[in-house]
Amino acid sequence: MSRLDAAYTALAAADGALWALDPLDRACVLADTAFGLIQNGGFERFFASDFPGHPSYADFAEAFDRMALVELASRFRQAVDAFRFTDPHLDAIRRRDTLASPSALVSHISTLNAEAWAIDDLDERIERVPFGA
Repeated sequence: MSRLDAAYTALAAADGALWALDPLDRACVLADTAFGLIQNGGFERFFASDFPGHPSYADFAEAFDRMALVELASRFRQAVDAFRFTDPHLDAIRRRDTLASPSALVSHISTLNAEAWAIDDLDERIERVPFGA
């Protein structure tokens, strides 16, 4: 069984409760979910989306760190800070309004997209994540 399959099997066993997973399984699921959206619409699509359980953007940044995507995680945190309101992961309307208006976020997203779209080894990175205890 692949590392990613194991993480999604654990998620199914937890009835979709992301927070019931060990941190490594959670990181695999979050990174895979994020990149599925990013590869098919960029960070614009990612930030326009709501996620089950509303994981914080800090959780996604941590997942990127665990995949050894440290620079991407850092730039992602900067983009999140550009929202200028607390807990943007909880407020889809304000996120979409921010995305639709000229802001520093647009510049961050352009940089993030270029960096993320150049990553062609996410599956290999996920496979290197150790299995939890």
